[in-house]
Amino acid sequence: MDKALQQKIADLIRYHPENEGLDFKKECHRKEKNAELLKDIMSFANAEMPGEKYIIFGVKKHTNSFEIFPIDTETDEAALQQLIMANLTPDIPVAYETMLFDDKLIAVLRIKNTVDKPYMASKNTSDGKSGSLRTGEMWIRKGSHKMILTRYDLDKIYAEKYGKSRLEGKISVQFENGSQYCEFPCVREVMFPSDVERIKIAEQIRFKESLSGPRFLEYIDKAEPNSYGSMAIPKLRQLFADAEMHFREEDRHYLYETRAVMLNLQVINRGDQYLEDALIEIRIPVTESLFISDHIWSRGMQYSGLDAHLPKAKYPSVKEENNYFVITESIGNVRHNVPSPAFFTAIRMTPGESLSGISVMVTATVHGSNLSQAQSNTLEIKFV
Repeated sequence: MDKALQQKIADLIRYHPENEGLDFKKECHRKEKNAELLKDIMSFANAEMPGEKYIIFGVKKHTNSFEIFPIDTETDEAALQQLIMANLTPDIPVAYETMLFDDKLIAVLRIKNTVDKPYMASKNTSDGKSGSLRTGEMWIRKGSHKMILTRYDLDKIYAEKYGKSRLEGKISVQFENGSQYCEFPCVREVMFPSDVERIKIAEQIRFKESLSGPRFLEYIDKAEPNSYGSMAIPKLRQLFADAEMHFREEDRHYLYETRAVMLNLQVINRGDQYLEDALIEIRIPVTESLFISDHIWSRGMQYSGLDAHLPKAKYPSVKEENNYFVITESIGNVRHNVPSPAFFTAIRMTPGESLSGISVMVTATVHGSNLSQAQSNTLEIKFV
């Protein structure tokens, strides 16, 4: 045994308790205990923990201490391998070596990294009254104990073996109300900031058109500089025509912030592990009078100074493809049994009044690095 492995074994004895990859036995293996040894080897081979596992003979481990019981017999490695090949299937690679620890002889059985799970008994083996191993039995190590494999254990083994994630069928998407159906109110009585300004400008034009020459000049002289009252009628008419252009930012902010509904979803992971590197994609049919913003709109030039200190929110990617709004966001790892927001910032969606009573079906698809295939489900939005 090389020095690096000897040091590792010494550290395991001194500092580590029994676990899924480590077991201590006071006495060395005896032939009348073949079935028990085979169960131990098979248990480690089927364990979920990757890498080599170790059975160390000649050590009795206590909570905060250990005792060494020098072995007085050595097992022949070739005979041990023959025992495994004759009784377990598929073959389990092992190595059996001895070493001195505190000047006392101990033995180490290494169960090498096993990649052909599940391992099972291929024939009956009996230790008499002390125990037996029957054909087809499968054992697994969990923590510091060995136990019969369950259906759940087999599902996990085959999922890993054939690339099927343990999360298959465990990922879903829902609205924040906990359902896959949600109602959103339509936007009614829309009055854009540009509409408000047009009304103000039109009132000034009508009023000034009603004034005679001297009264008109007197009114303009008394008006505040750069106000609508100080402007001539041609200038006001130009501003009236250009109102939508000048108030574009304010109009978009009104449409996508003031009057919009905020749409977010939840990703539900009902598995027993994190969903890793998750990405969500939702597809909403492009529908007349349904507006979805592709970013967060500011309040316009008059508020630019006030908004300058506000942090830039991370907003999902929103694109139109093949008559769908396609909305995507990378959301990182998704914990199991804890609902996770699908989007860091809610989608700004504005349904027009003409959509009242109409439903649209939304496809939500979740991708992940530990999903062999994306998981999809359908949600329903009804506009009211």
